[in-house]
Amino acid sequence: MFTLADYIIIFILGASVLIGLMRGFVKEALSLTTWILAFVAAFKYNNAFVGYFSHYFQTPSLQIAASFTCIFIGVLLVGAIVGLLVRSIITQIGLGGIDHILGIAFGFARGSLIVGALLLLCTMTSFPESPWWKQSVLIPHFSGVVTWLRGYIPKNIGDLGSVTGISIPNVSMPNINVDSITNSVTSTIKSQVGNIMGGVSGGQSQGTSLGGLFSK
Repeated sequence: MFTLADYIIIFILGASVLIGLMRGFVKEALSLTTWILAFVAAFKYNNAFVGYFSHYFQTPSLQIAASFTCIFIGVLLVGAIVGLLVRSIITQIGLGGIDHILGIAFGFARGSLIVGALLLLCTMTSFPESPWWKQSVLIPHFSGVVTWLRGYIPKNIGDLGSVTGISIPNVSMPNINVDSITNSVTSTIKSQVGNIMGGVSGGQSQGTSLGGLFSK
């Protein structure tokens, strides 16, 4: 039997597949590639263009921000133009249908990565000990994706300093007891429903007594 986690996974996969079908493989792949290249180019060549903005900004941080933004937007614009040309060529040679079918596969792969990333974050909490996690039908099928993604992240948050050069203190994810939160919310709802039903019942009794007085 499916749990709430299973329905969330189905929704994420379904939405990603639907977007892939509507946009097509080429548009999706080019969009993802363009964004990745924009970030890489902005980080790698940022310092090379800082000097061009020294006449406009006196603060070094503003010069760096302006250089980063211009490179990033420039790569996105070039990627958008290339995407338009490629899609027009695909449409002219009659491969639009195949492109949309391949978009389904791309959307499923992207959705699987999103689900895997979310599950990886959940493993840092007490979620795996919850009944809805243990009883899930779909979560075990993403164990391979979670393991693969775990190999690309630092062992702890403090290790990010070796990548970014910024000193980040070691922190631990808080343990979140989902069951206690669920029970608390459920009891609160039951209490409120009881109060409402009591008020309705009291109102009906009062209305009956008033009706009796008027009938006399």
